[in-house]
Amino acid sequence: MQTEEKLLYSSDRFRTLFEFAPDAFYITDLEGTFIDGNRAAEEL
Repeated sequence: MQTEEKLLYSSDRFRTLFEFAPDAFYITDLEGTFIDGNRAAEEL
């Protein structure tokens, strides 16, 4: 696999794990501004 393909695979895998995790996860920037959350976080 080329480096770019590995990066795309890794990114897709992370996104899938993030979205379908049973626990709520969210991402903020260094200032605490909400950037993203998974499906479980939307339920909160």
